[in-house]
Amino acid sequence: MHSLLFSQMPDVSVLKAISWAVVTATIFQAFSQLSPIKMHEFTIWFFIFCVTIMVVSWPFVFSSLGFSRNGRGFQGVLNQPQAYGIFLGLLSAWGAAINLQKGKISAATLFVFGSSITALVLTQSRTGGIAFIVGVSASITLLIFVGKFRELSAVFRRMVVLMSIVTLLAISTIDWWLRIALGYIFKGYDVDQLSELYASSRGFLY
Repeated sequence: MHSLLFSQMPDVSVLKAISWAVVTATIFQAFSQLSPIKMHEFTIWFFIFCVTIMVVSWPFVFSSLGFSRNGRGFQGVLNQPQAYGIFLGLLSAWGAAINLQKGKISAATLFVFGSSITALVLTQSRTGGIAFIVGVSASITLLIFVGKFRELSAVFRRMVVLMSIVTLLAISTIDWWLRIALGYIFKGYDVDQLSELYASSRGFLY
């Protein structure tokens, strides 16, 4: 619907939407054929694979190679900040979901969550940020529906303490965080309105 109403080249945009829908349907169909044991094994392997990509990408944050695509957004070992941002959005949401499901915050998953969120901000990928928010919201909703209120409350108590510490640190460095936030939202575009930002960021093929 978005492609039909707003894109200046709706045929191309619709084709992109259809191709993504076909890929998504194929992936869901493939995973539905896996046994619970195979699904568990693949989940562990894929999580380690994703964390490995994130870890090997971090050294490039100190090199121009990590920003070679547009000079602003961090792309890691991938070829595009937007692609890396979407990847990190899913990984950070996955790390948060693991903590929510277990009812406790482990050092390993906290490392994954913190590292992926930090890298996500550096990518300047707003789509990745939306993916993170949607992923965490979906995880919380799912846990509520399956009745894991106790696990959620335990994690939320720890998160309140953690967020309180983060908030105090953020207040003490508010100027730096404002620059980071504005850079993440506007990506260096000289615009005043969100509609102008949308057009500048997406161009014709949105």
